[in-house]
Amino acid sequence: MKDEKLKELFIYTDLVVLKKIEMILSEKQIRFMVRSYEDAAYDGLFTLAKGKGKILVFEKDHSMAESLLIEENIL
Repeated sequence: MKDEKLKELFIYTDLVVLKKIEMILSEKQIRFMVRSYEDAAYDGLFTLAKGKGKILVFEKDHSMAESLLIEENIL
């Protein structure tokens, strides 16, 4: 567990999509982390180019999580 690495699964631009992905991953008990790019000081300056943030999953769960998003037509 200590040496597990996180891998980027999805860059989100829409909070509704983020919530849907969170629901899908939670239902399948896939651990994930959301890393937001938003910063109030820059007032969304970087979110237009980079998205609002990204969802990370552990490497061992990445292929399963990716398959789930493909089934839901998110990827």
